[in-house]
Amino acid sequence: PDDTLSCCIEEDFVDAHCDEASIMESMSSDDSIDDISPPAVVLPSCFPTLVSGCLNLPSFTNYATDFVETLDYVFASEPSVQEPFGFRPKGEAPMPSEELVKQYVAMPNKAMPSDHVALVCDFKWVKKEQ
Repeated sequence: PDDTLSCCIEEDFVDAHCDEASIMESMSSDDSIDDISPPAVVLPSCFPTLVSGCLNLPSFTNYATDFVETLDYVFASEPSVQEPFGFRPKGEAPMPSEELVKQYVAMPNKAMPSDHVALVCDFKWVKKEQ
């Protein structure tokens, strides 16, 4: 095992946190779907640079009668100085529309057996450009 990485994770993981101001800002009730963004997450420097697999962030991944939010994300590591190989997002599977889910009131239902939408993303394995 890579003792350097293990040590870094053990020592620095407690420093990882969500930027509370960004989370509160993203929860504003007057946001339009175009303004949706994932909460800011600050990771220790030993973590790779992450990229979202969803080119367009879904407006929801969980849909209940009293709760509609994006709770699920797909991330991959980009090429970096520390790691020359990584992933670039290519696309994602279509998401169900809110109108479709509303036909069944909420999720899960007979057409969607989970309370979460399955996120399916395509990535390309790439090498960092020199």
